Amino acid sequence: MKTDRPLQLVIFDCDGVLVNSEPIFNRVLHDYLQDCGVKISFSETCNRFTGKSRHTVEACFRDLGRQLPEDWPDGFYTNALSALATEVQAIEGAKFVLDALAEKEVAFCVASNGLTQKMEVTLARVGFLARFQGAMFSATISARANRHRMYFCKRPVRWELSHRIVL
Repeated sequence: MKTDRPLQLVIFDCDGVLVNSEPIFNRVLHDYLQDCGVKISFSETCNRFTGKSRHTVEACFRDLGRQLPEDWPDGFYTNALSALATEVQAIEGAKFVLDALAEKEVAFCVASNGLTQKMEVTLARVGFLARFQGAMFSATISARANRHRMYFCKRPVRWELSHRIVL
């Protein structure tokens, strides 16, 4: 779609668009589930939970007739954030895109189903955190899922919908 109107805002998803966190997060989740006695393959863990919120994991436990562990979700998130803080990498080309947008003075923000703390940890690890200060939006605080990212940036910025791109 070609338009003469200038791009004014890009809304990024965090996981899988800016940072390659999903494989690490899924590995830690798989280990956690295994430790809880849930028989699930790594492949099934990825298929069931990639891009989903913790509520999907909770539903899985309910569907299996299992009690959630006492340390859920804090124990899991402690392990996940620790792994992400030392292992996560930027998606190839993400820095180039952010640099190009900044050079063109196009605003951008990040939205995620994940915790704000998860975004902070992963974006800090790859050197992007300063670029998103004041422009990070988590579904855990807005009560709107990531698929409704457009909502996240309606209030802090006032641009026509046609001037936005959501990635």
